[in-house]
Amino acid sequence: LVTDVRMVPMNGRELAHRLRAQRPRLPVVFLSGFTDSALDDLVDGDHRFVPKPFSSAALIAAVRDAIEAPGA
Repeated sequence: LVTDVRMVPMNGRELAHRLRAQRPRLPVVFLSGFTDSALDDLVDGDHRFVPKPFSSAALIAAVRDAIEAPGA
């Protein structure tokens, strides 16, 4: 899953949570133009975070890292 963090009416965190309920090992990459400390917890072993603006190389690297992570 590649999704923006802040969306309407459902945010990216909620979307990831709902999809992972059906597919627990779903790799997740969050995108956002916001880089405040509230987003710090998105970067962990289960999620990747790519700040906007980003290059195609940065997005590809994050997606590759997410799908190659143990348990993905």
